[in-house]
Amino acid sequence: MISIAHPIPSAYATRSRTREIGIRLALGATRARLVQSVVASAGGVLFAGVIVGLAAAALATRAMSEVLLEAVDRLLGKEWIDEVPTPPDSGGPPRRYYALTPAGRAELTAELERMDAVVRFARGRKLLKDV
Repeated sequence: MISIAHPIPSAYATRSRTREIGIRLALGATRARLVQSVVASAGGVLFAGVIVGLAAAALATRAMSEVLLEAVDRLLGKEWIDEVPTPPDSGGPPRRYYALTPAGRAELTAELERMDAVVRFARGRKLLKDV
């Protein structure tokens, strides 16, 4: 990930590492010792990346669940969805089930028609290509 985001420091690190490996070989290091050294240094970066990635995933999961719950509350408040009973054979952790109301279906249909009108307008103005 670092090499994608910052190619110049990565290229410098690779070049300096190549020089280091050459010096170690000249001083008599074995192939096994060189591999161990490279894997150990890469392992530290990998470990740090995994830790940062897991922390970011945990934060993103929490944020997304809050957004989802706010959206569900908004849809319930507008009476576009209703909570329905849990199916008898659902198993697993407790979940909530929702169904689209007639008002929600009408609003969804109206939104689709608005989106179709925007697409037709954009195509008429040659702003969108036909797919």
